[in-house]
This record gives sequence, C-alpha cells and structure tokens, in this order.
Amino acid sequence: MRDKLIAKDPDPNCFMSIVIPVFREEQLLQTIESIHNCDSPNESFELILLFNSAESDTESREYNQRSKIEVEEWIKQNSPAFPIHMVEENHLDDKLAGVGLARKIGMGEAARRLLSIGKEEAVILCLDADCTIDNNYLQAVEAHFQNPKSKAAASLYFEHPLEGDDYSNEIYEAILYYELHLRYYKHAMTYCGLPFDRYTVGSSMAVRVQAYLSEGGMNKRKAGEDFYFLQKYLIKGELDEINTTTVYPSPRKSDRVPFGTGRAVQDHLEERKDLQLSYSPKSFKLIAEFIGSIKRDFPRRPQIAEEIKGFFKADEWEVEWKKLIEQSRDLESFEKRFYQWFTPFKLLKLLHYLRDEYYPNISIEEAVSELLEVSGDVGDQLEELRRRDQF
Repeated sequence: MRDKLIAKDPDPNCFMSIVIPVFREEQLLQTIESIHNCDSPNESFELILLFNSAESDTESREYNQRSKIEVEEWIKQNSPAFPIHMVEENHLDDKLAGVGLARKIGMGEAARRLLSIGKEEAVILCLDADCTIDNNYLQAVEAHFQNPKSKAAASLYFEHPLEGDDYSNEIYEAILYYELHLRYYKHAMTYCGLPFDRYTVGSSMAVRVQAYLSEGGMNKRKAGEDFYFLQKYLIKGELDEINTTTVYPSPRKSDRVPFGTGRAVQDHLEERKDLQLSYSPKSFKLIAEFIGSIKRDFPRRPQIAEEIKGFFKADEWEVEWKKLIEQSRDLESFEKRFYQWFTPFKLLKLLHYLRDEYYPNISIEEAVSELLEVSGDVGDQLEELRRRDQF
C-alpha cells in the first residue's frame, strides 16, 4: 500500500469514503454542493478529491490548482459537516496518467485510512467530478452495506440528464441513445440468462475495503477502468445493485479518454459513431440458446450454433468444455467455473465477432422493441427500462 497521502487521521466512526478524481473539472463545486446537500447518514463519511495530471501537462496542473483554490474558498464559506481532503498528484508518469491511475491512488488512500481505524467492512464510493446525486444517496448506500446480506461491491442506479439549459439539444439527444444502449445491453444479459446483468459505470460504484484489497485494487487503465474493475466482482457473483437512490452523471462530450460516455457522445456529434445503432437481437438470441443449452444439457455436450463455434479458436471450446466437466461435480460448480472463463469481456468480444461476421448493428429502437418487447419511441423505451431497473 502507498505511503500516507493525508496527514489528518479519519474520524473513528467513518464508514464511507467518497473518492473523486479531478482533472480539469468545470463542475466540481456543483458535485461537492450535491454531497453537501445530502441527508446525513448515521455514521460519518469523508470526501477525497484526487487532483491529477501528467508530468508534462503544465496547463492541466495550473487548471487543477485554480480548482483547488475554489474548493478551499467554498469550504470557508460553507463549513461542511464532513471533511474534504485534497490530494495533489499532478506529476504522474505521462504513460500512466489517467482516470484509472487517479482512482487507484485515491481509493488506495481511502482503503489505508479506513483500515487504520479497523473498518475492513467500510465502503469506498466512486463519483466523478461532474455528477450530482439524490439527497438520500449517503443514507441509501449506508443502509445497503450495513445489511449483513450485502455483497462485496455494488452498482448504483443512475440517470443521465436528458434536458436542460446546460448542454445543447444535440448532446441531450446523443446521451439518450447512449443510455438506452447501456440499458438494452444490461437487459439483454438478463434475457440470455447471464449473471452479468449489472451496470459498470465508474461514477456509480461502491466497494467494501477488504473486498477492494483482496482483488488487487483498481487498475491503471486510461478508460474502461470501471468495467475491468467491477468485472472481477461480477464473475464471483459479488456485485449488488442499489436502486433506492440515483446518481446523475454528466452527458458532456469529451476527448480525454479513448472510449466511454464522453468520447461516445463526441464521436456521435462528429459523425464518427452512430449511437442510434446497437447490437442485433439475433446475436443475443444465439447467445441465449448457447447458455440455455449448457444449463439444460449438463453434463452432456451442449449444442452450439455454427456462428458461435466460429468465434472460438480451433478446438478451444472442446478443450475448455472437457476441462470444465472434469473439474465440476455438479451444474452449480460447472457454472461457477464456466463464468470464470466466459467472462464479460469474452462475451463482449463474441458480440463484436457476431456483429462483424454475421449480424450488423441495427436501430437501437428496433432492437429494444424486438428483444425486450418495449414499444414506443426511444424516449418511451428508455423510460420503461429505467422503470424496470428500479423495481
């Protein structure tokens, strides 16, 4: 674990540490205000702001310094009831600097602090510096993780804003399609009978301290760090959903990362990507047949469509299937081992293969209607899938 980054010791009753990476953020005070306006939880909590930039990025370092001064002024004027710790990591290696490394440093410090007061079961929360949250956010997270049945990590319910004066109509339209794709993908996992039907959004996740450390902490990826991080808990069946509160991520466009929400919106606006298209239902139906055959035919060899066979290299499936059968005493143990091999990432690669070789992307509106039987226009469809996610 890294050396101490925050000198002041945590409150002995601290149960939650919120970590926010800060890099050239324009809406940071709005996010802090949103936390400030939250209803108070039973236990205390703290906020860690991880200001970060690459060694060579002088401009961003200066921007971060101005942001830090603004936060200091805000603290003086508002006297928040929770501590706000500001950590500066503005000389990161150019090759490694990015959101993954920033989260890793901040979450590592949060874990160190909570362990120092014996809180192995305490919670590290991840937000972004352009989010707002419901007033019951802290209480909902606390209540969830104080339930002895709660799992190691959790994905929190989110909604992107779809209207307002902060962004252009084009951005609001783009984020509508983007969020509909996310929800279509998640509900398609349920349709397929896969245990991967959880969202992996970096601004909407939480993890217990001991579970964070036991999985090696956050990765250093410059994008997609949230997907690869939460995938570890997904595979083990240790990712809950918290649907009793809401995080509101920004719909803004961005070119700071190679992929993700901001990049997808920007690429759509610049016509490099069409967010109105998504995976064909035919691909998900094939995958559903594949998964259903495994469960239905065990321990016999399952039937696999030729399209899916083509995805596996040479006799990879035959070799893996025999190994899984030999190592499994029943269907439950087989499925556990199977999903350690057929991971969310492998599933994504399979979908891309089916898209490129057999079933091109189609209209997201048509896809949602056909696979999930949700009628109406894209706005109606998103509203319905949001409703299904909350209940």
